Amino acid sequence: MEQKVVEELKSIMGDHWVVTEIDSLRDYLVDETPELIRPEPGVDSVLVKPVHPGEISDILKYANREHISVIPRGGGTGLCATATDPRPSIILSLERMNRILEVDEGNLAVRPLK
Repeated sequence: MEQKVVEELKSIMGDHWVVTEIDSLRDYLVDETPELIRPEPGVDSVLVKPVHPGEISDILKYANREHISVIPRGGGTGLCATATDPRPSIILSLERMNRILEVDEGNLAVRPLK
């Protein structure tokens, strides 16, 4: 990923939550799609791990402005290669979004802590 993209994401997230090292990215580049039919992922990607909805908003605004694809990442258990993109991408891991303030069952919505 271009250094200017990484620097902008670090300004949104902080250095610790923006990952570019391939060894640390490898598990985030694919889901559980069988290897024989899984597309080859783009290794020139960057992983971000936001904790607040505002961080996600800022990341998406930036990606939209710069025309960078964003791959939302949950548990990586998908079976249809939706966690794979051959283009350089921002992988948006939701693993730190684990604090829930309220569950609205009627509207099927969850409100996270800010």
